[in-house]
Amino acid sequence: MIPLVLVMKNKGFSSNRQIGLSVLIISLLFGHVIRFFYSSQDVFGTSKVENNFFIVINGEVINPGAYAFSKKPSLRHIIDKSGGLTAKLKGLEWDNNPPKIKRNISLGIGIKNRRIFAASEPMQPEYKITLRIPISINTSTAKELEAIPHIGPHMAKKILYYRSLHGPFKSKEEIMKIKGIGRVRFSQLKSFIEI
Repeated sequence: MIPLVLVMKNKGFSSNRQIGLSVLIISLLFGHVIRFFYSSQDVFGTSKVENNFFIVINGEVINPGAYAFSKKPSLRHIIDKSGGLTAKLKGLEWDNNPPKIKRNISLGIGIKNRRIFAASEPMQPEYKITLRIPISINTSTAKELEAIPHIGPHMAKKILYYRSLHGPFKSKEEIMKIKGIGRVRFSQLKSFIEI
């Protein structure tokens, strides 16, 4: 079998054929790259969040940040995934009240009364948007609504005002009843919201 490069250098192989074959090879390579890209990621370039537990951990851990788990993790598993506790906590006992681990929370690790303390709170809206976790338009505060792309402070106030007059949204599409949110804006933000 003769390597393709030697075939292309053959005198009987015209420059037009060389160009054509080069274009074909580049096209095939480009096709494989595109296929790989779309098979490994969804439309938005991120993994789907439906079955994942996202936990943001900060404080006295070696690698604070956001971590994904395929099922509900234990506190120990979360700490292990973040690299473990910092040296500052070595030799200290754990507080006897570990927080309940729920989907999409922020977890802080620190020291309280000379014991290791863990506390949970709702995940910040900026993390939710980055991780493609929809934000509820029925329960969110103005700050949380402002984190949604295509919703600024003025539109967040309009959403809260509409909610105060009409109650919770019955569907995502109902948000289009607010002046300034038409079909185009709705199509841009619908993947970021839930009811």
